[in-house]
Amino acid sequence: MKKINSKYDYLLKEYPAVITKDQFYRICNISKKTAKHLLDNGLVPCVNNGKKTRKHKLKMTDVIKYLEGRDISPESYIAPIGWYKRGPTYKGHNREPKVLTEEERAKLATVYSHRMAYYPDVLSVIEASEITGYHRNSVAKWCTKDLMQCFNMGNRYLIPKPSLLEFMLSPYFQGLKSKID
Repeated sequence: MKKINSKYDYLLKEYPAVITKDQFYRICNISKKTAKHLLDNGLVPCVNNGKKTRKHKLKMTDVIKYLEGRDISPESYIAPIGWYKRGPTYKGHNREPKVLTEEERAKLATVYSHRMAYYPDVLSVIEASEITGYHRNSVAKWCTKDLMQCFNMGNRYLIPKPSLLEFMLSPYFQGLKSKID
């Protein structure tokens, strides 16, 4: 049986018989995310050793078959819709802020007020971070960006309770990434 020469046979000479995912996406001129999709879904045969890093090993002959198949029918290797975007369940900073009704706002204000009851009238950044559940660096950043009213006393910020309460009821705060408890 005679072997048919491929336009990708030169890769057998340039690369080892077994390659990694990093070499794969560079050879094929695709993104890391596309390579992950192809390997995880079995579109390109590989050995997965189960590790978190460097887990895929591919035969160079399988890579050549993939390249030839992609030339013939590229639609077979397209990632599904939404593969490159953050999905609808993503709750990051780009999430639409929740607009509170007056009733929800009043209930939330009551909850936050109870949470702040045992704190002094003027809060430090550390106290404000305890109340909000966010890191003190986040609270300091909000002060620096003038997202909440505060006093800059030398090298520290002092935040009045009503100012923090108003900030916590704002659409900006409501749109922040949810904290994991």
